[in-house]
Amino acid sequence: MLDSVKCVWVVTGSKYVPWALASTASVHIHHPDMELVWLASNDTMNRLCELLPEWLEAKLQVRVVAAKEEDNRIASRRLKVQARQLVEGDFFQLDADLLLARPLRFSDFENVASVAAALNRETLGDFKEDFENKWSQQLFRQAGWKWPENYFNTGFLFWKDNERTHGFCKGWQEARDEFTARVGKVIDQPAFNRVACEHEHVTVVDSCYNSPVSTLPQLSRKARCYHYYADQDGHDGFRGTALGYLAEKLSNKDNDARAAIEQFARSPRPFVGWGANSTQYRMAGQWANYFERKLRVSLNHLKRKFAGAPHRN
Repeated sequence: MLDSVKCVWVVTGSKYVPWALASTASVHIHHPDMELVWLASNDTMNRLCELLPEWLEAKLQVRVVAAKEEDNRIASRRLKVQARQLVEGDFFQLDADLLLARPLRFSDFENVASVAAALNRETLGDFKEDFENKWSQQLFRQAGWKWPENYFNTGFLFWKDNERTHGFCKGWQEARDEFTARVGKVIDQPAFNRVACEHEHVTVVDSCYNSPVSTLPQLSRKARCYHYYADQDGHDGFRGTALGYLAEKLSNKDNDARAAIEQFARSPRPFVGWGANSTQYRMAGQWANYFERKLRVSLNHLKRKFAGAPHRN
């Protein structure tokens, strides 16, 4: 049923290109025949021309659709909302800070009538499970909107190509403009949920398709998509993550970049090396990394302790 489905990213701004390349490559390794599409800016194209590996070049279609003088962040929010109108056919829409850890299971989307998304897993502290979405609720109050029964994360979406989805996206654009006027923030997720609560055909998919592994690593154990959440200013929480590791290899044009992505696809782990927090390793079930980090920290502590000890004859 999903033989001709595409995968789409909105990538505006050169700093996001290495992350988006890692995300795109992770999809390509699992689904080599899938058509890959970037909705991009000229700034993106300049950086992509420097970094795009030959083995991905033939599979990636880049459409420069951002206005020439448009701010990259504004373009990103606009194009994310307009992607359904800009791309024909059914497609998955992924954020640039999301890695496909395991193959998409197309049977999970066969009964989707128009659009599908996973519920938002918002946390208010390190590794704290708080799914009340309090920050998002505050935004809804500021906008004067009623809080919906389901609150979705827009980092992973699946779109059917039909009249309902095009109508949904028209409403999404209008709600985004209304939200910006009332709250003063240019973000897309509240507006999506404003429309979703009035739309009968939004399908809830399992959180394995949108796992916020940076703050809830336990969700990564069976996840198909790792979502790392880069913030709007480009300050990332990618230290010690698979996304940061793969993006760096692509950015440096390392000869083993493809091999590293293939290894990740064979044995997906949300974190790499011992650069992450030990609690993240433990909750993700990466016990070798957990014990290695604990041992390194203990050894470093002993070294500092004995380095400062007085000398005895």
